[in-house]
Amino acid sequence: MAWLFPELPELPELPELPELPELIPGFTLGLIFLLCEQPMPISTPPIYFDNNASTPLNPQVAQAMIDYLSDTTAFGNPSLPHWAGNGAKQALEHSRQQVADYLHCQSNEVIFTSGGTESNNHAIYGAAFHSLASAQPKKHIISSPIEHPATLEPLADLVANHGFEVSYLSVDEQGFFDAAELKQHLREDTLLVTLMHANNEFGSIQPIADIGQWCQQQQVLFHVDAVCSAGKLTIDVAKLNADLLSLSAHKFYGPKGVGALYIRHGIDAEISSFIRGAGQQQQRRSGTDNVILAVGMGEACKQLLNKDIASSQRQMMTLRNSLWQQLKHALGDGVDINGSTNDTLRLCNTLNCSFIGSQGLDLLLQLGGELAFTAGKACSGSINLLGKGSLQSAGSVRFSLGAYNTQAEVDRAATLIVNHLNNKDY
Repeated sequence: MAWLFPELPELPELPELPELPELIPGFTLGLIFLLCEQPMPISTPPIYFDNNASTPLNPQVAQAMIDYLSDTTAFGNPSLPHWAGNGAKQALEHSRQQVADYLHCQSNEVIFTSGGTESNNHAIYGAAFHSLASAQPKKHIISSPIEHPATLEPLADLVANHGFEVSYLSVDEQGFFDAAELKQHLREDTLLVTLMHANNEFGSIQPIADIGQWCQQQQVLFHVDAVCSAGKLTIDVAKLNADLLSLSAHKFYGPKGVGALYIRHGIDAEISSFIRGAGQQQQRRSGTDNVILAVGMGEACKQLLNKDIASSQRQMMTLRNSLWQQLKHALGDGVDINGSTNDTLRLCNTLNCSFIGSQGLDLLLQLGGELAFTAGKACSGSINLLGKGSLQSAGSVRFSLGAYNTQAEVDRAATLIVNHLNNKDY
């Protein structure tokens, strides 16, 4: 091995170094540093602009979950009346109250689910199956074509397999549906109106409170998908005039795998159970309660209540607008915004834009190692409904900022995108 590790010439006396481990026989770490011409590069952390898809876990939420896991008096089944079950039940009901406080409702109006998809399915199928079991079933539902698949797929199933009819509201070029069409679609057998509070792709905020008031006047059930708006808008079920409302914790810095469904007191008898079994959660959602995830969701709701929502909105809006301004300044007509440009009518964190002549998915594949955002089918699914051309749809991407993003990240992201589109090295 002498050819691999030849004897080195005598070196000048070096300052005394702390004792270091031998990495290679005859070489110390200090000597390797001396022989290196360049310092080791420091990697730049990647940027996360995909908060409408999922948010990072709030450290205080993580701590609350760890504290629960460390509680040796609360590991039992919360349905059982012994000491270990009682501890778990106390944690579960405390978390339910935290969610209720955020929604401004009673705790017995909240059921925990596995997330937004289950909550939407429970609301829609629960109303539909209860109606089908009645003497005079109502089998008509009103919705919109820009809803999340967790709404559109159950509706399609009800039409295909259960004899329902669904009317869809028109959507304009900015992503707002025409609430005036509700009157045109209303029928004697209209059971339910199900609409999202704010669109997850381009951020349009819908006139939910007005629609809810109209539904109350017509005695039609009203379900609000608030999965994307929670954490960015104030959620008050009474002010929204909602009968049913869906949440998902991982959209507002809570854990994945847990959500909630609000069912207004007085209509709970009109909503059938969706998951059947031993009758947990007041016979409304069976299955052993996932207390640890409920604790995480409860703490996430508590953090939202404690936050200055107006200040948070201004912070994210400033960053979002800065990103757009930098892209527009550098690319000009090569980039176009999708949805509303009115800051009061779209989510504070959401920028959906199209890079003309480029494929959004290609951009994601090229930059995804350094910049997280959404492109492809997950982003362009509803863009086609805004009357955009194929070039804009293909080039559409969604940047959704969050509470932990910074101006430095916005500046670096804009540079990455512009340099890539201009075929420059970066």
